[in-house]
Amino acid sequence: MRRVKRHMKNHFQEFSFQKVIAKASGVQCNGTPTYQAYKDINQNSLLYFDSRVHQNMVITKAEIQAKAEYLAKGLPLRLAFSGRLTEIKGVDHLLHVADELKNRSIPFTLDIFGNGNLKSHLASEIIRMGLDSSVRLRGVLDFHTELLPTFQKSVDLFLCCHLQGDPSCTYLETMACGVPIIGYANEAWEGLYNMTKAGHLIEMGNSKQMADVVAYISSNRSEWLTVALAARNFAVQHTFDKTMTERIAHLKQSAKIN
Repeated sequence: MRRVKRHMKNHFQEFSFQKVIAKASGVQCNGTPTYQAYKDINQNSLLYFDSRVHQNMVITKAEIQAKAEYLAKGLPLRLAFSGRLTEIKGVDHLLHVADELKNRSIPFTLDIFGNGNLKSHLASEIIRMGLDSSVRLRGVLDFHTELLPTFQKSVDLFLCCHLQGDPSCTYLETMACGVPIIGYANEAWEGLYNMTKAGHLIEMGNSKQMADVVAYISSNRSEWLTVALAARNFAVQHTFDKTMTERIAHLKQSAKIN
């Protein structure tokens, strides 16, 4: 009964949202799921992507090339995840991927950045599964001074096991580091992937398929550069600066302000 009640409440709330959006002078949609849901309800709809990365913070092509040269030497793939360590982010799936790679003798490291209620569980599972030589919990790093430079210099692939389709800023910020995303086909990543081809799309919940893709990239490293550049090129067009300029212009146009 509680589930039915919540469902009905969401239904009527969504109906109210759509009435307001239809009457609005314009609507700004963060991410493709929201845009696809409302673009036909309001003809003055703007699609944008949330990011904290300014123009001067995007990785350079030379820095991407340096990582390509690292990979060409056959050194271990440097995998990473950053975000809340919670069930909805699918962080427990990361260890299944790592275990599969270990069993296949694929050389890799996996750094997990962030904090959350699953942190202690992950720590104990890493030891129990014998992954402590390759998987590390790195805690929370300052975004601008620590996390971004680390991703730009020392991360090759981002494993995104998100089970929810929220328009997380993680996607654009990872792309801004020239890091391809291997992600579950939730609504947000599927929409972005179709626009960018900046990574790989994985069946929801299929950690084995995610390991398959990592193994493929490990054996076909020359393909990494093309995908990394695609990620950077999209991020360059959607920096914080450009996004805010576009959103302000849309607000002025919607309010008929010169």
